[in-house]
Amino acid sequence: MSAISGKGCASKAGIELIQAAMRRYGWKQTETAKECGFSRSTLNQILKGQSVRLENLGELCHLLELEVGQVVAKAVSDDMDRLVEQLREACAESVRKRCGTMRVLDMTQPIDTDSIYTDVNILEKVTGKTRSEIDQLIEACGAVGSDRFFLGNVRQKRVDGLEAIDRYKLLMILGRPGAGKTTFLKRLAMLCISGERFGDRVPMFMSLKEFADAGGRLGLVDAIAGSFSPRFGKNECRQILEQGRGLVLLDGLDEVQVGEHDRVLTEIRNFSRDYGHNQIVITCRIAAREYIFEQFTEIEVADFNDEQIKDFVRKWFKRNDPTKAELFIESISKDKPVKELATNPLLLMLLCLEFGESSKFPVSRSELYDRGLDVLLVKWDGQRRIERQEVYKELATKRKISLLGQLAMHTFQRGDYFFKERAATQQIETYIRNLPGASADTEALRVDSGAVLKSIEAHHGLLTERATGIYSFSHLTFHEYFTAKYFLEIFDPAKRKAMMDQLIENVAKKQWREVFLLIVEQLEPADHFLKSMQRKINNFLSDDPCLQKYLTWLEAKSGSIQSSNLLSTKAYYYLFDSGLDRALTLDNALDLDFDLDFDLDFDLALDRAFALVLTLDLALDRALTPTFDRSPDLALVLALDHALVLDPDLKCELRRIYDELPDKNNREQYKRWEKQRENQWTEDLRQIIIQYRNIGYDWQFTNEQQQNLHQYYDASRILMDCLKCECYISREVREEIEATMWSPMTTIEKWQRENRSDSARK
Repeated sequence: MSAISGKGCASKAGIELIQAAMRRYGWKQTETAKECGFSRSTLNQILKGQSVRLENLGELCHLLELEVGQVVAKAVSDDMDRLVEQLREACAESVRKRCGTMRVLDMTQPIDTDSIYTDVNILEKVTGKTRSEIDQLIEACGAVGSDRFFLGNVRQKRVDGLEAIDRYKLLMILGRPGAGKTTFLKRLAMLCISGERFGDRVPMFMSLKEFADAGGRLGLVDAIAGSFSPRFGKNECRQILEQGRGLVLLDGLDEVQVGEHDRVLTEIRNFSRDYGHNQIVITCRIAAREYIFEQFTEIEVADFNDEQIKDFVRKWFKRNDPTKAELFIESISKDKPVKELATNPLLLMLLCLEFGESSKFPVSRSELYDRGLDVLLVKWDGQRRIERQEVYKELATKRKISLLGQLAMHTFQRGDYFFKERAATQQIETYIRNLPGASADTEALRVDSGAVLKSIEAHHGLLTERATGIYSFSHLTFHEYFTAKYFLEIFDPAKRKAMMDQLIENVAKKQWREVFLLIVEQLEPADHFLKSMQRKINNFLSDDPCLQKYLTWLEAKSGSIQSSNLLSTKAYYYLFDSGLDRALTLDNALDLDFDLDFDLDFDLALDRAFALVLTLDLALDRALTPTFDRSPDLALVLALDHALVLDPDLKCELRRIYDELPDKNNREQYKRWEKQRENQWTEDLRQIIIQYRNIGYDWQFTNEQQQNLHQYYDASRILMDCLKCECYISREVREEIEATMWSPMTTIEKWQRENRSDSARK
């Protein structure tokens, strides 16, 4: 191979480009040379087309934002193109070996990176550096008036990762653990070596941990050169870099041991200064950066969105069982807490591995979360043999979970899904001051608590800075999980009882649903806790005779319906006739996993007909007919069709009252009827519905009663969900709760008396 000289000259066209760029910036020769770090005489040589060091030409091109290949004389460029091709060929096998496959977590064998790679999106401004207030973050994530929302929503525009690479020459890519930073870097290397992108560059992939572990025996250029074939070495690598033809990929700055930090940082700074006209990309975890590279643009890897999740899942299962992909997607669409975890690529892989075993997720959700935390707290670093500097060695995994539980409970019970940094460090300070070896100095504890916060964010990704000085848990799922952990790990009996009683006060709050489910799953047995929940629920309506009368009707009506699921039937009629969210009655019934039988379907038809008669509301009528028809005719016809099968006598009564309706096309007649007969006709219809179907009562609840009914319903739904989850509960307690749920106090007291008598006899 013909060696390339360390010198080169600018072509005539290249000189013109340089001069045009200098005029554009308004720079004179002296200041241009000074910015480049060489003398004015060297710049004169370049402008005269004389031979100079290629490194100086590269610096000038970098300063003026010109491509070296456009400036250097063709003879040199031809030689360089040949060397680029030779080095690309020489490093191809090494790149494919290092970047073409991956094996993480419990994979039994490596898989091709390309086979599961999903396009990455980038946030051009690091979220932790945005100037947002807490109320803006709450609005962005949809938390206002919602019991389930996504903490990761940001207002920034998402940019395709490759577009960001094209836009910026020097990049620092930040992201939480498992965000896909290394995979993205490996993808860049594979695209380069295949010629799909960066075909005029030589890929140079380097693990900064491996470089640091070498202990300073080699400089960064020498270490990069070591990845090439033995036929090529430091000189050829340097020539490529001097010409700006390298795609330098430096992975895992956060993985460098503390003792090697300064040396590695110095190497990167010197490398970037000498070879900054190459494409250089560095990856690092968010919050692990205690350093700034002035010439680099910082960007952040965005969480997966719905389409990226689907794309990844389909690629993952395509190899073995494509049908599982659609089952997986359907499963997480129905399980929002689990779906939240899927926005993180590492946790998404864990979910795919779990689902791949049995085509379903573990019945116990807490068991699934335990595995996810094990990945973030232990396995992800452990499998790659990465040891990170810990602020407190006493913070073993168990204590980290305890600390996070304390922080989660303190913020969750206040409704603080986002919290100020100081609020977090105060909780951490309270916790660590009692650890062995903790400083007694208040200022030292304050500094240490801040370091612990950053350590948990950087090392495990369980906390994240959403804006400058504002934190949250990385997923609402983990906030709920650690809140539940806090209650479960209270061992002092008196304190445990007091805290559980305090927890029960939240039984009607939808945002506490997941906390209750996670606690019930892990209590053995859950008898006392579930009975305490039911007692609290009963208290919402126990002192109101009118509401007790309503529950008595509910019990009688539900008992008259032939159904295999009495609890769901009660819940359905609770919404159906209480006046609460009438328009959502059908949706809520379906949400209860309840198939409407003929009786319920008919009652719904009558209820809609009656509602139309009472309100003549176009919006309600649209549910039955697409035409502009304000009359109840169609609803009554539908009810008549049902009555023909269900009850001939009811059909006759409905036919009679239907025939009393005026001709809607005769407006004068219709107006007279509205004025003289409508109110009595409506009451007659009500009495028919009450007589034959026992629905349609005018309960006339007050605002306070309506509020109590809402609380009772929401709390009862949570209790029903607890009974359905993977909980350990005695048969006797389950039977008691199911027999007395949605029942008046008279039924509850009667059931308790009878069962106490049975127990005494036994």
